[in-house]
Amino acid sequence: MVRKTLDPGSARMFEKYLRNPRYSFDPLPFPDTRITHGYARPADGLDRFVEAFPGVKIAASAEELAESVDAVWLGDASGKGEDHFDLVAPALKKGLPTFCDKPIGRTVEGTRKILECAKANGAPLMSSSLFRHEFGMEQALRMRDSGDFGAIEFVLASPAGACEDRGRSR
Repeated sequence: MVRKTLDPGSARMFEKYLRNPRYSFDPLPFPDTRITHGYARPADGLDRFVEAFPGVKIAASAEELAESVDAVWLGDASGKGEDHFDLVAPALKKGLPTFCDKPIGRTVEGTRKILECAKANGAPLMSSSLFRHEFGMEQALRMRDSGDFGAIEFVLASPAGACEDRGRSR
């Protein structure tokens, strides 16, 4: 899929580094994790996602998704969170473990609505920046906490990111 949609240099980077298990350290949370369904509103580009992950089916709604899976992971490219309740409520009402990208709700009221729904249905819920849990960020935090590398000035946490210490501490 990457070769079909990106330039040759980017395709080589994906193959050699970004999707190489030697460097990605198995990015799924558990060894038996399988991505089985995807849902997006609007569904623009979702067909490309499922083409890149053979066997993944497109759910027609958040309700259909919740009926078809054991857990839900909500990533949000907009970073606004105004639709998070609508997207996670079906999973929470089923008691499914749910990850909700930050912000969990756009407002205090929206956040409270999601938290109360999870609590009422006994659904395990976690919210965080999804980038906080990428290997690059996890490794940067281990490096920082070890004290072996001096002060870290900044971290770009992505599969192609880096960290830098210019000898200055904050």
